[in-house]
Amino acid sequence: MRASDRARIALAGGGSGGHLFPGIALAQALGERPVLYGSKRKGEAEWVGADAERVVLDSPLLPASRRDVPRFCVRLARAVHESVREMRARRTDLVVGLGGYASVAPGMAAILTRRPLLLLEQNAVPGKANRLLARLGGRLAASYPESLGALDARARRRARVVGNPVRSGILSGVRKPISFGLHPDRPVLLVVGGSQGATGLNERVLAAAGDIAARGVQVLHLTGSGSRDSGAEETARRNWRDRGVRAWVSAFTSDMGTLYATADLVLSRAGGTTLAELTATGRPSVLVPYPHHADRHQERNARVMVSTGAARIVPEAELTRERFGREVLDLVTDREALGAMAAAAGGLGVPDAADRIATWARELIAERTEA
Repeated sequence: MRASDRARIALAGGGSGGHLFPGIALAQALGERPVLYGSKRKGEAEWVGADAERVVLDSPLLPASRRDVPRFCVRLARAVHESVREMRARRTDLVVGLGGYASVAPGMAAILTRRPLLLLEQNAVPGKANRLLARLGGRLAASYPESLGALDARARRRARVVGNPVRSGILSGVRKPISFGLHPDRPVLLVVGGSQGATGLNERVLAAAGDIAARGVQVLHLTGSGSRDSGAEETARRNWRDRGVRAWVSAFTSDMGTLYATADLVLSRAGGTTLAELTATGRPSVLVPYPHHADRHQERNARVMVSTGAARIVPEAELTRERFGREVLDLVTDREALGAMAAAAGGLGVPDAADRIATWARELIAERTEA
């Protein structure tokens, strides 16, 4: 591919910010505004914003029983057919699989039309969609060496460990406590449950509001725009106000770089994209992995962080007020411990992952052009 050529990029997947944001970061590194073949999932349009054009596809879940198989096959076939038609009309050069069930139909369309398929895997345990598409011929860009163990031999040969792309705005964040209504000299705790929210984490943090107020800790709280609890943002705002905690609350923000830069400590889930952002920005964290995934991949992600001293891990069921005080509130004012954790987090970061994968993407496009 010549340097002057414009690459036509399609992102395949959606459903959560953790899946979408690495694709947006890769498109930024390629200098392209991609087309997103996404889902009808609540919040997806807000997470993507103006960074991509959207094509909404049917994204059927795996059938729960045998009697559901025929309907699943029909829906999947229609989604694949629509993807093929769109990709041909748009003359797509490269399809980037983002993981999740919404990536399967456009990923299969890429394989059927012999377009290069590059799969971004954010977690230590690859998801079912990426494992399937890697087995069918996709190249997998892994965040962790551990990810490769779940692939068959042929898929491993096509895979590379290159890190997880992080959006450029994450890396350029500047500390601005006053812009959030916070005191510049008091400790700041950032609470992040992910783009879809984390009801269990939100509830446990709010239960400790009195202790947080007593310690003089300030809070940046992202409740999640896709949370099942549609009133989570207002509930949190009212709780912090009633307990006298200086806090800034929002369901979602596109300016995560400023939040990370302003926070002294981050309390969050352990999704792969969140951890990529924490390590790329060198942020110390206390991780509360989502407890209900069958493969417990967030726990595996968190263990990588903990093994180097970059983070602490607390199971959600064990995050009592007493444990919160010991693991979070004692830490957020311990400058020496925070400094050591920040250095360890930075050592794990791959801030140029987007550029590395962009180079690989250009190679794949050039190979297809020559063929």
